[in-house]
Amino acid sequence: MGHRPLRIHRWVERLRGYDVRFEHIPGADNKCADMLSRWATTERVPAEETDEEGYVYAVVDSKTTLTADALATATKEDEVLQAVLQYISGGWPTKVDSSLKPYFNVRDELFCWNNGQCLGRGERAIIPTSLRLQVIEEAHEGHPGVVRSKQRCRDTVWFPGIDRQVEDYVKNCTACTLAEKSGKPQQTIVTPIEWPDGPWDKVEIDIFGEVAAAPRHQRFLLVIHDLYSKWPEIAAMETVTSANIIKTLRKLFGRWGVPKMLISDNGPQFVSDEFEEFLRAEGIKHSRVSRYYPQGNGGVERFNRSLKEGLAANLRAGAKFEDAIDLVLKTYRTSQHALTGLTPAELMIGRKLRSGLQLLRPTPVQQRDDSDLRDSIAQRQAKNADYTNKRRRARDSMLQAGDWVWRQTPHRAHKLATRLKEPLKIASKAGRNTFVLSDGTKWQASRLVKCNSPPADNGAADQEDDWFDLPLPPAPPHGRASRHLHLNFEGQLELDGNRRVILFRKGENVVTVH
Repeated sequence: MGHRPLRIHRWVERLRGYDVRFEHIPGADNKCADMLSRWATTERVPAEETDEEGYVYAVVDSKTTLTADALATATKEDEVLQAVLQYISGGWPTKVDSSLKPYFNVRDELFCWNNGQCLGRGERAIIPTSLRLQVIEEAHEGHPGVVRSKQRCRDTVWFPGIDRQVEDYVKNCTACTLAEKSGKPQQTIVTPIEWPDGPWDKVEIDIFGEVAAAPRHQRFLLVIHDLYSKWPEIAAMETVTSANIIKTLRKLFGRWGVPKMLISDNGPQFVSDEFEEFLRAEGIKHSRVSRYYPQGNGGVERFNRSLKEGLAANLRAGAKFEDAIDLVLKTYRTSQHALTGLTPAELMIGRKLRSGLQLLRPTPVQQRDDSDLRDSIAQRQAKNADYTNKRRRARDSMLQAGDWVWRQTPHRAHKLATRLKEPLKIASKAGRNTFVLSDGTKWQASRLVKCNSPPADNGAADQEDDWFDLPLPPAPPHGRASRHLHLNFEGQLELDGNRRVILFRKGENVVTVH
């Protein structure tokens, strides 16, 4: 066989472990493959024998276009607009009812049209209450944003409160919410973590990697960061399992003692039963940050940035990976921290670490009095939080227990997929802007989008083409006879423009080869 596309090579590799017999079916008989593009049979079903509930011949859009006659009919049934028509022809009184006040304020712009059956303002038609939702739906056709939907209305229609109603409709549009055009999460107020009472009281832990430039046995770095002194510890390992992490923590606890609290993200290594049991046995309180909210573990995340930049620079300067880690730690521990104003070493071990530059000091190092350090740190934290909140226009969340919310994840299957997962109910409030949902998970408000009502079957957020991922039967072990798999070729489908799937059928099961 000559040149074959890579797709064919993949199929060959997938089917190499089977004794496959391909059976050719003429196109005229291969009805399943073309079922979406043509009727599979030439037999006509008599109209009187057709089960109307079992056949779908077409999908018909039942939406009707709004006409002047429909507008006149609805206006006739609207009591408020009928009163406005009477006042236009007979004159306005000095005082009107509250329902008529919006029209009274613009009475000089109002007029009658369509033989006196409809109302207008300027060059726009006034819409009665019964048709306003239909008008807004038509203005939002194609799912434009708030501004464009308003622009569509401003040229042709008007009614009291039109801007507010258009805004509410667009913000509550489920399709726009799932596409993240509207209803985006609100940036919430930054709340600094209170400075601990002493060194190693509260520590943060995180996994850095995988580092492709590192040796295989050092591809992952376990980073531990002390919140009091900002003192970092790094342990390189080949795999980051709960057992390896526990082994590393035991060594650190033997050196620095057991902390009161350990803060981590929701990685599988940190939520496993083995890890939780280890912390309980050591008497350590485990605090997990909200889902997909690394800011909750901000101290170690900020150190990771310094670690990344330091490793990259030292490796480019010719240092070995292990030496680069030591250089980053030495530099960070002996450098003054922006928040505390002291080096991590001074707060961790009570003295400065000797370095090359310190040998040039003409006088001995005077130890600094840190009695007022706590107030200074609190002021700096408040200043930084205030700056960040103003720059991000952050505010406290309006969500509360009992609300239904979409959950926003950072990843999506493809560019047109949504990052919002199916709505869940808020069970309780765990912090200033942190909530516990009905499934027991903890989320930060900046990852939640309010859903006005619990949909009976939304499904749109998590629907995946699961049936495309049916696995092939396991390949037979070497030395054993292959099982015969008789498959009939059915057809191809294209997914996302570049993924092709070939379908085979075995009895009632569909087998796919990508």
